[in-house]
Amino acid sequence: MTTQNSAKQPVAPEDFKNFLQGLELQTMRVRSLKVDAKREFSHSDMKNIRHSENYSFVSSEDGQLRIDTRHEIRLIGARRKKLGSISVVFGWYYQSKKEITDEIFEIFAPMVRFQAWPHLREIVANTATRANWPRVTIPLLIAQKPAKSEE
Repeated sequence: MTTQNSAKQPVAPEDFKNFLQGLELQTMRVRSLKVDAKREFSHSDMKNIRHSENYSFVSSEDGQLRIDTRHEIRLIGARRKKLGSISVVFGWYYQSKKEITDEIFEIFAPMVRFQAWPHLREIVANTATRANWPRVTIPLLIAQKPAKSEE
């Protein structure tokens, strides 16, 4: 069953805790990998690296849960010309004792992002080497402290 966001209900901390305690990662795998490497280029040609991502989930009544993390890395040159790109979808397979809701997923997705990031960095670095591109380094993902609210 695939779900879409509807009217949002706040998630009680206890409900989220119960969801996490009943969750077990079974495996992760690359579900899709696409490289657009039509030509070689030098490091000086590369002006910018752009990253986009999105997350989705599919769950079943028997407790199987798959979360897909989709990432696209675009290497940009002068005049915003695309030099190449790498698109990858990681599938994260869980066994879950509690049903995931859209609201729980919204809270859980950033946690999956932290799981996916090292794999993304590795696959981009290796793929760039195999495409004979200059070194492409995706920065570390660092958690940001929430901004303090002014009262």
